[in-house]
Amino acid sequence: MNRLLAYSTGILSLAVAGFWGAAQNTASLEVVVSGLPKGVDAAVVLTGPGGTRLRIVESVLVSQLGTGNYVLRADRVSAGGNLYAPNPASHSLTLVAGRRYRVEIRYARVAGDTEAGTVLELGQTWKQGGLELTLRLLRTNPDGLLIEASLTSRRQGDLVFRLTQDNFSASSNLGQPVKMRPITGSFVAPPGRTVRLGYLTLTADLADPGLTEIIVVVSGISTIAEARWRVPVEK
Repeated sequence: MNRLLAYSTGILSLAVAGFWGAAQNTASLEVVVSGLPKGVDAAVVLTGPGGTRLRIVESVLVSQLGTGNYVLRADRVSAGGNLYAPNPASHSLTLVAGRRYRVEIRYARVAGDTEAGTVLELGQTWKQGGLELTLRLLRTNPDGLLIEASLTSRRQGDLVFRLTQDNFSASSNLGQPVKMRPITGSFVAPPGRTVRLGYLTLTADLADPGLTEIIVVVSGISTIAEARWRVPVEK
C-alpha cells in the first residue's frame, strides 16, 4: 500500500513495499504547474500501477514511483470569477526505474469571458467561468415584460445549482426598483447542453413617459458573479 511520507518544499515521496522494490529501483516525476493566480490550487491527479492515486495542487517532485504506465489528468479551475483551462488536460507516460521525468501543465484563462461591468442587450449572452447565460424578450404587455432565461455550461461534469429570488433584481432609469417574479428551483446543466431556466416577469407602468429602460441583474449563479442586461422601454 502506498503511504505518503512528505509533502513539503515541493517534494513528495512515497514509501512502497512488495513489488515496488527499493528506492534505487524507482523513478521520479517532476510536475510543474503554472498559469494560475497565486494561492489557487491546481486540479491535477496522477494515477498509476498498484492503485497509485495522488492529488497534485502545485508544482511538486514525486519520487519513489514504481516502473509502469501513469496518467496525469488536469481539470479546469474556477477562481475569481474566471475559468482556467489546463494544457495538456491529460498526459500518459511510462516510467522506467532510475530515471527522472518532467511534465509541465500550463493553465490559461478561458478567453471570451464578458468583462465585468458590461451591460448587455437582450438576446446577448453573458459568458463567465465556462457558463453562458442568455436573456431574451418574449412578450411586452402594457403592465410589464416577459423575459426567457437559458444557461449553457461549457464545464466538465454536470452543474447542479439552485435559483432563488436573491439571484435576480431589476431597477429602472428613474432609480426605482422594478417588481419582478423571479425564476426559482433546482437545476442541472449537463456539459454542452442549453437548459431553459424559465421566465422572468417584470411589472412596471410602461406608459410612464419618464421610464425609458430597465436594468436586469442576475448574480450568484456558480461562476457568474453579476450579469446585467438593458431592457429598452419603447413607447
